[in-house]
Amino acid sequence: MTASDFLAFHDVTFAYPDSPEAVLLGCTFTLSPGWTGVVGPNGAGKTTLLQIAAGLLTPDSGRVRAPGTALYCSQRTDDPPEGIAAFMLDDSAEAWRWKGLLEVQVGWEDRWETLSEGERKRTQLAVALWSAPVLLIVDEPTNHLDRRARDIIASALAAFSGVGLLVSHDRELLDTLTARTLVMGAAGATLRPGAVTQAMDQEALELGSLTRARDVARKEERRLRRETTRRREEADRADAKRSRRQIAPGDHDSKARIGLARLTGKDAVAGRLYQRHARREAQARAATEAIVVPHDYETGIWLEGSRSPRASLLGLRAGKLELGDGRTLAWDGLHLAPDSRVGVSGDNGTGKSTLLAWLSSRFNVPADHLLVLPQELTAREGAALLSQARALSGGELGYVMSVVRHLGSDPGALLRSALPSPGETRKLFIALHLRRAPHLIVMDEPTNHLDLVSTLALERALAAYPGALLLVSHDRRFFDALTTSRWHLSEAPDGDVRLLVS
Repeated sequence: MTASDFLAFHDVTFAYPDSPEAVLLGCTFTLSPGWTGVVGPNGAGKTTLLQIAAGLLTPDSGRVRAPGTALYCSQRTDDPPEGIAAFMLDDSAEAWRWKGLLEVQVGWEDRWETLSEGERKRTQLAVALWSAPVLLIVDEPTNHLDRRARDIIASALAAFSGVGLLVSHDRELLDTLTARTLVMGAAGATLRPGAVTQAMDQEALELGSLTRARDVARKEERRLRRETTRRREEADRADAKRSRRQIAPGDHDSKARIGLARLTGKDAVAGRLYQRHARREAQARAATEAIVVPHDYETGIWLEGSRSPRASLLGLRAGKLELGDGRTLAWDGLHLAPDSRVGVSGDNGTGKSTLLAWLSSRFNVPADHLLVLPQELTAREGAALLSQARALSGGELGYVMSVVRHLGSDPGALLRSALPSPGETRKLFIALHLRRAPHLIVMDEPTNHLDLVSTLALERALAAYPGALLLVSHDRRFFDALTTSRWHLSEAPDGDVRLLVS
């Protein structure tokens, strides 16, 4: 490999004109061919970094050395990708290779509006890979996609041989493709060897080490503070003994003894010891403040009463549900206990969201103890949730903002925002509903719009939840970590769907 094969950032700084703080500050790293995962919380600068690497933004200072032609695949697929017509007309083996790997059909370019999100994303990536860029940048390629589409995309991206940058909250995709991870946060960008699981494990070890070092430093600071206080009190007493102001005017012997003590410095020892300990305390305080530990969001958000006292939360005999277009979803029996943790799986279009919506009025749970998170929340709903939170006061507001913090967001920034982002809207929805200590939580793709840090925080929180959970998620790691039984929706050749319980 030569220098031209690498992507290099050297001391790169960038700030948006209307922002008081830089998004990137002194960012330095070098990336070789192969896929690099880019992870970090919302607002850490991931998309900005990708756009600078692609040449779409110019840094305020520093240098960027790109390896050659760059192509940026954004999250959105509202419009057909540039070059789609030429790609579809290309009859070469290379073009058909990517059409085959990503299962793209000729003619899709003429009915883009009717394509599913998965079909659009596969087409976008096929055109990008066919274009053979030296640097390929991909932002969240598996949002809203089922597992089969994710596997197709993972196989195609694995065939790319140039320098690749991949932003994703999908840990399985990152672990499959990436050889190194660029972790972005308040401390800047840190390049770590290994895929995201290895990188996050290493970060957790370092966080633990920092936390222990900070705790030791705080303990020593407290010890020195107590000792300094004791020495100050001794010095004050010694100073009072040396003071002539409290001696009677005619007591010449006492005045002589105090003068002799000052001359020899005998009673000044306490003062010098106090000054010495005060300096040591200041040094210990500075050492403690120098140990910066990033926020480690806890999971202690569940209120008493979050588990139902009822023996059963759902009990349905064999039945059917109309899905439309003459199709039906059938099951033999569906049951939920107060501590059930059920994962609902199946390809897109098999009726998972339809099933959850139908069940929402049939649970044996009071409405104020039921949390149902839909797959999408509108901007208007986000604004209403923010207004609802701002109207709270005292302990209720404190609890809601505590949950938001535990889920990986800054409560103050959220309350100051004009409109919450889609990810913040989901966190706010969850936080507001947790005030009622839900007995059953139903979630349809809860990790949509969440970055990896927030996804991990939500996973830790739900792992500690004592009630019943009914979950739809295409995030395999998230799904497997939180569920112990399955309702799998399997489509038959005639289009009907069967729900299988395991």
